[in-house]
Amino acid sequence: VLLLGLCIILLLFFRQTRQIESRAREIFEGWRTQERDDLARWRETELGTLAEERAGLLFAGWKAAEETIIR
Repeated sequence: VLLLGLCIILLLFFRQTRQIESRAREIFEGWRTQERDDLARWRETELGTLAEERAGLLFAGWKAAEETIIR
């Protein structure tokens, strides 16, 4: 009887361990996916801002050069 009880307890323990590991893996995968999406969104926004700033500087330089040529 004691041996049967011990086997049941061990079975329940190993089942719980597997459930905890799979749940931890699910949580980690969700976090990693969200982090990757956030990073991609931030990168896209940051690159867009940098591109706009560079375009503004290039346009200002081109405009100044053209005004110099016209005068």
